[in-house]
Amino acid sequence: MHNKKLLKLKHLGISGYRNYVTDSIVHDITRSHPNLQSIDIRSCSRLIDTTIHTLTDSYSNLKSLKLAHCDEISDIAIRKIAQFHCLEHLNLYGMSALTDKSMRIIARSCPNIQYLNLQSCNVTDGVIEEIALSCHNLKHLDLYGVQHIISDLSISKIAKMCPNIIYFDLGYAPSISCTTLKIIADHLHALEYQPEKLL
Repeated sequence: MHNKKLLKLKHLGISGYRNYVTDSIVHDITRSHPNLQSIDIRSCSRLIDTTIHTLTDSYSNLKSLKLAHCDEISDIAIRKIAQFHCLEHLNLYGMSALTDKSMRIIARSCPNIQYLNLQSCNVTDGVIEEIALSCHNLKHLDLYGVQHIISDLSISKIAKMCPNIIYFDLGYAPSISCTTLKIIADHLHALEYQPEKLL
C-alpha cells in the first residue's frame, strides 16, 4: 500500500536543502516517484546539469518546475527545459546562467506557461517579445530586477498579446514610461497586482 501511494505522488517540494540534495538523490526520486507533475528544487545549490537531463528523461508531462538559485546548472542544461511541452509553471529566479537564446527557445516550446518568474535574470527585450508572441496563456509574469533595460515596446507587446495576466511585476524597471503604463492599464483588465512603482 505504501508503494502504491508513492507512485501516486504528483508534487514534490525539497527546496532550500542547499547542501543535502544532490544529483544522485534526484535520480533516486525519479525512479521511486515516476508520476510527478510538479517539482520544487529551489536553492538546492549542489544540483548540476545532469539533474536537468534526469528530469527531462523522466517527466515528459511535467507541469511545474521551480529551479530558482540552482547556481551550478548551466545555460545548456536550462535549455533542455524546452522539452517540457506541458509546462505551466516555471520559476527561474536568480538563474544567472540563463541566456536570451535559451529563454526564447523555452518560450516557443512551452506555450502553455501561465506562471513565469524571471526575477533577477539576464534577459533582454528579445526574450520579452518572444514571451509575448508565444505565451498567450500567461497569468503571472515576474520581471523584478532583470539585469537589462526593458523597453516600452516589449512591455507593450506583453500587455497587448497576453491579456490574461493578473500579476505583473516590473520592479526596478526605471526605463518604463508613463505611456507604457497607460497601455498596461488599458489592456490588462484582469490585473490584480502591480508593484508600487506602477501605482
